[in-house]
Amino acid sequence: MSRNIWTSCCILLVIVVQSEASGKIRRIVGGSTLPIKIVPYQVSIAIRGELLCGGSIIAPKWILTAAHCLMVVNDNVMIVRVGSDQYRHGGIVRDVQWSVSHPGFNHPEGHNDIGLILLNEMLYNNGLWKCVLLAQQGQRPLEGAISMASGWGTTADPGQISERLKYTFLPVTSMDSCLQNYTWIGLDRNNHFCAGYFVNRTCTCYGDSGGPLVIDGLQYGLLSFGNDCIFADVFTNVGSFRSWIDAIVIRYSFPHELQCPYFS
Repeated sequence: MSRNIWTSCCILLVIVVQSEASGKIRRIVGGSTLPIKIVPYQVSIAIRGELLCGGSIIAPKWILTAAHCLMVVNDNVMIVRVGSDQYRHGGIVRDVQWSVSHPGFNHPEGHNDIGLILLNEMLYNNGLWKCVLLAQQGQRPLEGAISMASGWGTTADPGQISERLKYTFLPVTSMDSCLQNYTWIGLDRNNHFCAGYFVNRTCTCYGDSGGPLVIDGLQYGLLSFGNDCIFADVFTNVGSFRSWIDAIVIRYSFPHELQCPYFS
């Protein structure tokens, strides 16, 4: 990608794997701190103790995230932390058994930027976490709807990692404006949408990739990439991939592993 567009995974992998310079991993710009009980579906994905991406719990053994977060990372070096608003401490930690990206994922254009993580052990219902409900196949958010994004990425460029979970409210923009401002990317009208502002205001940033975008308790999107608060952020439209998600999760789960306390 060009023109300062970021995808947190690619930048973070260079930082973490080569230099482990944690001070350059980034977080939500202009947001506020958030207790995990408000977003009990939110998880952090880390490698070697450093933040990699965000994600959401969709079943007791399954995490939804962005495909680019899984691009060049071995499953056995990732950990997932749930039930904590600190990505380094608290909650429950699970290793990753397996991960899969959508077969149509294309980097760096960001098409079909969606993936799944299978945890090595299911999460038991202890009150620390809940699953998020996903948009149905073909469903997409309405223009102007106010959504909530959350994560541990940076508050500025350059910035330092946030130890505490943060959130921001973002309006869903028109798809025409989204396409117009990302003409050099070639966004897919069905599989992408934008949320945020077309001026330097609050936005997501490095480290927030894969994190959920939720409207009225329903996850419509996950963060794919952005442009340093210059334009609205680009999200993968979960409703375009619900059939794929369900097929994978059901195929590789026992029935009792799908029984979920849902967030509403």
